Amino acid sequence: MPTVSSTNPAGNDTAVAINTLITASFSESRDPLTVTTASFTLACPADSPVTGSVGYAVSGSIATFTPLADLPASTTCTAQITTGAEDVAGNALAAAVSWSFTTGAAPDVTAPTVSSTGPANGAVGVCINKTVSATFSEPMDPLTITTATFTLAVTAGAAVTGVVSYDAQSSIATFAPAAVLLGTPATQYTATIKGGINGVKDTAGNALAVDKVTTFTTNASTCAAAPALGAAAPFGGFGGIATVTNDGLATVINGDIGVNAASTTITGLHDAGGNVYTITPDNNGVVNGLVYTSTAPPGSLPGDVVTWRAPLHWQPSIQYPCQSGRWHRRGEPGAVPELRRCG
Repeated sequence: MPTVSSTNPAGNDTAVAINTLITASFSESRDPLTVTTASFTLACPADSPVTGSVGYAVSGSIATFTPLADLPASTTCTAQITTGAEDVAGNALAAAVSWSFTTGAAPDVTAPTVSSTGPANGAVGVCINKTVSATFSEPMDPLTITTATFTLAVTAGAAVTGVVSYDAQSSIATFAPAAVLLGTPATQYTATIKGGINGVKDTAGNALAVDKVTTFTTNASTCAAAPALGAAAPFGGFGGIATVTNDGLATVINGDIGVNAASTTITGLHDAGGNVYTITPDNNGVVNGLVYTSTAPPGSLPGDVVTWRAPLHWQPSIQYPCQSGRWHRRGEPGAVPELRRCG
């Protein structure tokens, strides 16, 4: 079922610039013909409809509502996406989505900047299947981020064909080349984010002041593919004196997790060793490995207390002091640390 994944302004935002446009990001592609002034509306206040135009950025699945004039100052506005905005398969939202925000007293007149790029300017040894990215200092108008305003080319050479997209939640634009870049011989590329009146603009219509130009040089290497986190196993985390809290019944963690803190800092989980960490009828997730804490978890079975592990750099056949009721001895290199109760 398609959903609205984020909005800008967000619900309950205050001091919103009176010259802002409104955006809504969808969980999947919409049929652009259904994203119209009938399915995306704005009222400031609730009983005063705002006249404006509606657009849709296919790359990013972002709808925009651009008011014809500045919004009234210090006013609560309500935006709504109706069930008329369907995905490409004709599926509608389960219900209309509405959110409200309050305007401030003034327009936004600050130009956006590019806070970082990937690759960084001057980078060498860049892999040939690299996607180029640019992170902006503030939310941008997705309709201005296109292949005309975000380009890639061999330095002083041929342009690179690719697809440009924008993620509204992170304010990151990406250029994905249609084919791998040249790496043999090493080749220098120039990425350009266009500024000025015909360039990229923020949600208040302020343009990037000048072009943002980044150069980088490739080699013959290939970027390693990131694993699908839902399929990666085992995974987990080990933190310092931290907390781990699970909400709900659907959480599944494949692998071990641990904190160097009391067991009471972990809640809403049980692990494969029969250890229980403050579960409730509404909050009970599964750790398919073991949970490691510095004290015995309440509700654990006698003899199944799991605590601190020996670090991997400890030497073989050396006994170490007790910690939380156990001492530890590292086995042969590569072996799992042996855990024994002190006594």
